[in-house]
Amino acid sequence: MPADEKQQDESDFEAEVLRISRALFAPENEFQGSTYIGTAERDGVFVGPDSVTIVECTVSRRKDKAEKDGKKLQEACLAMARQHPFKSVKGFFVTRDEPTADQRTVIKGFGPPLIACSFAQLRSQLVDSLRYLELRASYPFGSAREPASGDYSDLKPYVAVDPVESGTGEPFSIDRVAQKVMVGTSVLLYGDYGAGKSMFLRELYQRLAKSHRKNPFRPCPSSSTCAITKARSYPSRPWSATPAPLDSPRPRSWSAHGVRAT
Repeated sequence: MPADEKQQDESDFEAEVLRISRALFAPENEFQGSTYIGTAERDGVFVGPDSVTIVECTVSRRKDKAEKDGKKLQEACLAMARQHPFKSVKGFFVTRDEPTADQRTVIKGFGPPLIACSFAQLRSQLVDSLRYLELRASYPFGSAREPASGDYSDLKPYVAVDPVESGTGEPFSIDRVAQKVMVGTSVLLYGDYGAGKSMFLRELYQRLAKSHRKNPFRPCPSSSTCAITKARSYPSRPWSATPAPLDSPRPRSWSAHGVRAT
């Protein structure tokens, strides 16, 4: 892997560990994260109403890295225990892959309250995304069905019918929508019955799911939060759907528009 891609991969990993840790340990304060305890920087410190959690994360599989981070975690836990005597304190040594036997042994040797875990183990405390993707495949996507049999599980390959942006008429390919969703953009999808909204949503979901399985640090889609909202009416919307005439040379289409999620 090129050096710049490796650095980006490590940055994505650290950012995702902090995002998940924030949601798990201090959801009421979204601005907590990296900080200094004394003169040493810690990857993440999360102070909640009843607990303090310190996180060190690494892509390294070396024993000496566990020794170094374990010592930092132990010192940080002691310092935070003195600062917050009535709160429980824990330290997490989080690795991108499963911690090696040497790393687990080293962290265990420091004793409580230090814990060694993988990124997947940490994330599963919030949501087991891979298990969700496995189970979601057993359920339908809206009205997407085989016309003859009504089966939702064995559909024919997706035939792209690009939506158009309201107001400009600019086509929005599914790849373009997927790219927007990946960076946190919200997209409103609306149109006539039978226009293809459910099939579009299903294909988008499957592409994002494939991307997440390949790289777990990328967003995981869900049927309710993958940033596509199906709607038949939206009284206060700033855009309106204008379907093409029935005799139009192109299929009847729907409109899509995105706004940045906050």
